[in-house]
Amino acid sequence: MTSSSEGLTISAVDAEPALNAAPESDQFKPPTPKHFSLTEEIFFTADQLTQHPRPTEEVNLNVPEAQLLTHSGNIVLSLWINNLGNVVSINYEVNELPEAFTSAIGNVFRHVRFLPGEIHGRPVHSIMRIEIAHQEPDLNF
Repeated sequence: MTSSSEGLTISAVDAEPALNAAPESDQFKPPTPKHFSLTEEIFFTADQLTQHPRPTEEVNLNVPEAQLLTHSGNIVLSLWINNLGNVVSINYEVNELPEAFTSAIGNVFRHVRFLPGEIHGRPVHSIMRIEIAHQEPDLNF
């Protein structure tokens, strides 16, 4: 997922499927998770998925709080997405922009519906890292 909106660039981090994914078989064995859990449920990382979560519609980051952006910076979010495609938790890994803007962006993603991540066609809980970069326009002509 890559998108752009008025000076903001959104990129899914670790968005490529695992190159060494095992072929499907009748004896399905999910990969061993990297010990990420949220309320006793196991969440798989991008490198463990054969299909990454995808938003079901365009993610609109045109929030009123964007007016607070006076400098360039990044936000890196980890979205914890359940096997139904709902964001159940957000972790802010990097926040170089105003808190009000970051909270508004988190709220946008909290309400986005995703097609869930999959392992060999089976929906699983997953963690999706997203980087949002704001580049202040160069006003020197």
